[in-house]
Amino acid sequence: MMDWMFAYAGDYSDLNFDVERHREAFRRFSESNINRRSVRAILTARNALLFEYPGSLFYVDSAPRSENISPNTKDGSLLATVPLHHAEDPAEIELVWDDVARYLQRHFPGRCLDIGKAATVAEDAGVVYLALFDPEVSDIQ
Repeated sequence: MMDWMFAYAGDYSDLNFDVERHREAFRRFSESNINRRSVRAILTARNALLFEYPGSLFYVDSAPRSENISPNTKDGSLLATVPLHHAEDPAEIELVWDDVARYLQRHFPGRCLDIGKAATVAEDAGVVYLALFDPEVSDIQ
């Protein structure tokens, strides 16, 4: 097994992602300097966007672990929030946020809203999440 494959190896069957069938994706993760701690978060977001909420608009953000994740929308367009990664270390939260946002912006252009993460991740950030919006209702574009 190649070094890059070993670095990303894991059981992602719960996400309906067959590692063997998608060897190229893992090679691309390596080439794109995606941290292995970000892989499950990326695959979770990918599934939400492809299978659970196809066509939805989205953004990636972080929040304190102790808070309920509830983006501020008043128009009823919020479809769901999906927790992607939990960590105690704000540096890990920022690393995963950056990897997930970079991946999604590249693979889902035009659906990523230009809001989300503040200039820096808050000191008490403990979760990276995906916020999904109905494009027919949303006025936050």
